[in-house]
Amino acid sequence: MPILFQGEAIGLFQVANKETDYTEADIRTLADIAGHVAPLLRARLQRDRIQEALQESESRLRYAQQIAGLGFWDWNVLTGDLYWSDETYIHYGFKPQEFVPTYEKFSSIVHPDDLAFTQKHVNESLQNDAEYDIEFRSVRPNGEIRYLYTRGDVTRDADGKAIRFVGSQIDITERKRAEQTQALQGAMLDATPGFVGFADARDTHIL
Repeated sequence: MPILFQGEAIGLFQVANKETDYTEADIRTLADIAGHVAPLLRARLQRDRIQEALQESESRLRYAQQIAGLGFWDWNVLTGDLYWSDETYIHYGFKPQEFVPTYEKFSSIVHPDDLAFTQKHVNESLQNDAEYDIEFRSVRPNGEIRYLYTRGDVTRDADGKAIRFVGSQIDITERKRAEQTQALQGAMLDATPGFVGFADARDTHIL
């Protein structure tokens, strides 16, 4: 017997517990049961479809973040629970979801010379709603120093109390190194008196 919801067949109701044929009364009873089951089955199917769509959307988001190298973090200020996306773990030199992150763990990862600066901006954002838009250095487990750019927004309750801090981050190490190299070259040229030139194999001046 088909299970109908608003005229649409959404399932099949089958029973096989009688050796004789089903009477009209049996069929009416089964139809009544199917009618009660229909909205429940419809709700279950809709929930499954929503869940599938959500999983597909999350998969696409993870892929986009991976391609862009974009990390995401979400801190429940009230409970202390902290979520890192896979890329955030990678930024800090860890395997994705290798451990449960905490703010204390984050603080231990920040370069010691940048810790006070970073905490100052976190506190100002939580307490005064100041913009959280900073660059800081982190230290990976192997000792490598990386540069990160991060920004976040604070969510508040009806009383203005901070309840959630959500943001994103990206590794800008290569850009910072290029800037440092360029600045060093500029300083060297400024410190060198007179004309400085370079020549190729044909003794042609190129600078």
